Amino acid sequence: MLAPTAAGSGAITTFPAVFVDGAAVVSAQTLGVLAGTGGMNGSSAFGGVQVGYNWQGATPWIWGVEADIQGMSLNANRTSALFTIAPNSAQDFDQVHHDWFATFRGRVGYTANRALFYVTGGLAVADTRFSRTQSWAFPGDLCVVDPRNGLGDCHVGSATKTSVGATAGAGVEYAFSGNWSVKLEYLHIWLQDNNGFLTQNSGPGFVGPPLVVQRFNQSMNDSNLDLVRVGVNYRWGGPIVARY
Repeated sequence: MLAPTAAGSGAITTFPAVFVDGAAVVSAQTLGVLAGTGGMNGSSAFGGVQVGYNWQGATPWIWGVEADIQGMSLNANRTSALFTIAPNSAQDFDQVHHDWFATFRGRVGYTANRALFYVTGGLAVADTRFSRTQSWAFPGDLCVVDPRNGLGDCHVGSATKTSVGATAGAGVEYAFSGNWSVKLEYLHIWLQDNNGFLTQNSGPGFVGPPLVVQRFNQSMNDSNLDLVRVGVNYRWGGPIVARY
């Protein structure tokens, strides 16, 4: 299972243009801040390949390095509460998406007969896409109506980046036949996103004249992924006989 958490936050920046209705501007700022913060969760299956190298001397201790890459289709969705400052309402729809991740780790373990108990940690890399749809009901905006809530989708935007972070975990590996072994492993991955982008108004009500430009600054905070995975390894360098 994979259970990431992510947080999205939205805040108003500048409005470098003309607004016809000053009261609507104040309400838009207030509603944008209220409806724009929260967290989300999701889950996905994943799979991939890994490669590594281990060292073991005359003691039961093993030191090693590993690298792996995994594919997945992880979507974490969030729908904000509906906020209303009469007569206007606003609501956000957010999504964080990951297609793949990779880790580059060291590990150290202790062998007991044919089993290896180990801890591992290192660098994690993943793709991250954050998208946001901000909907509201302001007279005259004429934005496309969102069927999810009947409000207008007046601000839509997204950003994609390669996120870098850290990973740590533990596992057990068992040599079951010759050079073949099977492992069960838990990893926690922390991705430092700090992903910022702008959403700009849409809808014919913003076209003017006069031209009305409305930009909201959006940001995504960290993603946290919890992984439990099973793997099968083949080891070169001679069969495993009396110990791991």
